[in-house]
Amino acid sequence: MARGGDQGWSLRGIPASSRGDGGRYNPAGAGRASGVDRAPRLPGEMGKPENMSQVKVSIRDHGPLLVSGPIEVLDGEGKPLTLPAEKPQVALCRCGASANKPFCDGAHKSAGFQSTVRCPS
Repeated sequence: MARGGDQGWSLRGIPASSRGDGGRYNPAGAGRASGVDRAPRLPGEMGKPENMSQVKVSIRDHGPLLVSGPIEVLDGEGKPLTLPAEKPQVALCRCGASANKPFCDGAHKSAGFQSTVRCPS
């Protein structure tokens, strides 16, 4: 499980056997293993910790992940997807029903997707 902090999410200190990435996580953010990009990426400043404070991920009840800040969304081959420049945030699908994956198109409503994520007390 990833841990959050002031500098964003980190997989550092989590044993490879617990991460589910086969030990491919690269904490320095250099390169990708098997086309999988595990570390957050920022345009022009790939993975620099000082820029992570600009990125915010909000989990909407029964809906998408809302991501704001300077981000890149990469496909399975590491190619960047086009993000709408006029929008201050991107909604990423959590329900799997979107016809516009990985982006949310509101299909979670008709699919009956139910999920509320809360921090442990």
